[in-house]
Amino acid sequence: MRALALVLLGLIASGCAPLLDAFEEPTAPETEAGRCLALFAETDTRIAEAGVVDAAYARIEGFPHLRVNRFLASFRTRPLDDTAFGAWTKRLRALDREARGFELANLPDAYAALSPRVEDCGNVLLARDLRDAARREALLAAARVEDHYSDVNRVLGLYPLTALPVGLAYANWRKNHLGLFRESRANAAPITRLVPDASPPLAPEAVATLLRAASANPLGIPAPGPEATQRLLESFAPVFEIETAGPADRIGAPHWEGRGTIAVETTTPLAYGQLSHVWFRGEARLQLSYVVWFPARPKSAWLDPLAGHLDGVVWRVTLGGDGRPLVYDTIHACGCYHLFFPVAPLAARKAGLLADFEEPPLIPMPAPPLGKGERLALHLRAGSHYLTGLRAAGTEEPAGAPYALYAYDALRSLPLPAGGRQSLFGPDGRIEGTERLERFFLWPMGVPSAGAMRQWGTHATAFIGRRHFDDPDLLEKIFGK
Repeated sequence: MRALALVLLGLIASGCAPLLDAFEEPTAPETEAGRCLALFAETDTRIAEAGVVDAAYARIEGFPHLRVNRFLASFRTRPLDDTAFGAWTKRLRALDREARGFELANLPDAYAALSPRVEDCGNVLLARDLRDAARREALLAAARVEDHYSDVNRVLGLYPLTALPVGLAYANWRKNHLGLFRESRANAAPITRLVPDASPPLAPEAVATLLRAASANPLGIPAPGPEATQRLLESFAPVFEIETAGPADRIGAPHWEGRGTIAVETTTPLAYGQLSHVWFRGEARLQLSYVVWFPARPKSAWLDPLAGHLDGVVWRVTLGGDGRPLVYDTIHACGCYHLFFPVAPLAARKAGLLADFEEPPLIPMPAPPLGKGERLALHLRAGSHYLTGLRAAGTEEPAGAPYALYAYDALRSLPLPAGGRQSLFGPDGRIEGTERLERFFLWPMGVPSAGAMRQWGTHATAFIGRRHFDDPDLLEKIFGK
């Protein structure tokens, strides 16, 4: 009892007690739902005031206990029977549980006592949603993710006019970048070869078996458990061959040196793994992503608008039902430099079938076929960290130094040196201190702070037109029939 009293005193001192008072006595269901809504509203206020909002998923107006990503939002236009609708809403609840868990972890320690109460209330509100037809209809209408472009910037920046010189500059960059895939690397900087510290890749048949088991749910979404997720990430993890001209060309773990100061510890190389989904030919496909972080993109000249603190590269593998990759694609963590590498016989649609006035997808080359036990090797250039080469790495090649695989979600709550925790990402999904000078002349394109590093789920990947890295129909638009 004495220990309980001390805990309650601490909660009162921190201002948490009012949030818990509402649950001291049993209540009728409707009153309980009302009090739960009040708890969520007050909790969201505390989270917003502390600046620890997690931007990975969108909140749903009128449903504070649920959140949605672009893939799950796409189910709004698909037929859902009662079983499928229940499974869908449970996934929305799981997204809020996940994101809110990081938000509460990044608040002062005393707020951890809210977690079980919030969880109970989330389940109460979810049960109400499932038995109320009107709320079901309202949820289907509200479960959407706004795009990550600023229409205000495009209007004020006279987008139809300013997009023309930007488009010409991008066309010139495309031409030069494609040339990098063909040029000789005889004079390149020394290469640091990094290989995944993992078991040999699974055979396609074994991958297909895992995917079938993971898809046995009412929504048909491949959702592997923790062990299967780790095995899949290990199987498709690439080899990194990085030109290394200095400390900025070594990958590692971002961490807080102090509040507002981010550094990358490069003593132990590692990559961060992430799962996502996309539609292709009417089926949900699993995607495996690998994110590596560099301390900086150093200046290549006295005034380099692309240089800045911290740089990240994202490599993504989209799997087919047969356990083989369908397509690979990559961006930098700013959402920039989106490249596609389809696996034969997949090919892009003709340009005329794409939406008018938008950047065409950049496909430098088809992905090379892989033999048994082989992995793709990615060649990253020094300084810019551009991907400029892709090849099959044989099993007899030099081993290289191992890199570890960590969960990308670990970045959503990192320890602070003086105590407490903070996400690598801000409430808008951007990483503080990674702004680039290019933002001052690209703002009319509608991408806020172009060039800044961003959180998963907030990547706009085109300056001309609109495109998002997590668009659930991205592959259908580019490679569909």
